[in-house]
Amino acid sequence: MTFITQRGAALCLLAGLALGAQLARAQIVVGQTSGFTGPVAPGVKENTDGAKLYFDAVNAQGGVHGQRIELVSLDDKFDPKLTAENARKLIVERNAIALFLVLRGFNLYGDPRPWSNTPPMPAWLSFLNTSKYPASLNFLLMTLGPTIALIPLLDRARGKVAEWTTVFGRVPFFYYALHIPLIHALAVIVSWVRSPDATWWLFTNHPMNPPEAPDGYPWSLGLLYLVWAVAVVMLFFPSRWYANLKARRTDWWLKYT
Repeated sequence: MTFITQRGAALCLLAGLALGAQLARAQIVVGQTSGFTGPVAPGVKENTDGAKLYFDAVNAQGGVHGQRIELVSLDDKFDPKLTAENARKLIVERNAIALFLVLRGFNLYGDPRPWSNTPPMPAWLSFLNTSKYPASLNFLLMTLGPTIALIPLLDRARGKVAEWTTVFGRVPFFYYALHIPLIHALAVIVSWVRSPDATWWLFTNHPMNPPEAPDGYPWSLGLLYLVWAVAVVMLFFPSRWYANLKARRTDWWLKYT
């Protein structure tokens, strides 16, 4: 067993101890903070009702390895400060991060691809290689859990970097909608330059079920980060413009973008 695997096993064991009380009650807790009251309440209620129906169906069939799923929903009234406080409660009091370590560490549930310590992928990368499309439970716990836990600290951040990143936080859906065509266009440009014969691969069933990447197409990590940085810089300027537009106007549709 490698050093990484030993550390991972120890981390999972500690997480399991932290979750002892929850597991004794045979529950898997799924936390949610959203605007059950306020301008987005109707949509939130529909999504939550749908999630409850699914969890009820899973519980009626015995749950997950004998453990029932409990949906804990907190109302943040569409208020960012209350959202941060609710998130802290869910992470600290409900141990969402520890739940990810247990489920992923012992390959119990939450992702169609179990991690392993077999080449060519290192164990720690295999552990983090959860399914993004469609997003698995482990992917959401792994990404949203630490992010939400850091919100109270990041909310107090000051300086130029904080001001720059806050621009994206003020218009998240606008940024998301723009980044999809932009990164696809950048990928096509890079492919034309590096491997023009493999460009067709970018027009297959992405991101859900693309075929194997053709020879010569895979990017180096350095190139990937370079294109990512270019995309972020390019999106900063329209995001800043749209954030200022939202600050000046009160049109109802601006609340949803």
